Amino acid sequence: MLQPLLTMVVFTLFFGKLAKIPSDGIPYPIFAYAGLLPWTFFSNAVTAGSNSLVGNAALITKVYFPRTLIPGAAIGAGLVDFAIAAIILFAMMLWYGTHLTTGVLLINP
Repeated sequence: MLQPLLTMVVFTLFFGKLAKIPSDGIPYPIFAYAGLLPWTFFSNAVTAGSNSLVGNAALITKVYFPRTLIPGAAIGAGLVDFAIAAIILFAMMLWYGTHLTTGVLLINP
């Protein structure tokens, strides 16, 4: 939860203020945070899922049970962080007075 927030601050300072990279009318903190939020979740999910498989290799090879539960549990914990970070994104959108658009969702029309 804290990682995308602090990265957003750094991106806003360097890319938004110093480099003056355009954000298509969206406030740059929201622009950066909306992109960092899914990327951070994906990156952490892949890392946690693969680490859980490596860490539980003995259990996976000896006992029969649904093997997708182990990485699923690791990813599920990251999903809670993603939900909390999404609440922060919506709070930031209220603060800046923006609404959910395709630009915030980073979808090209």
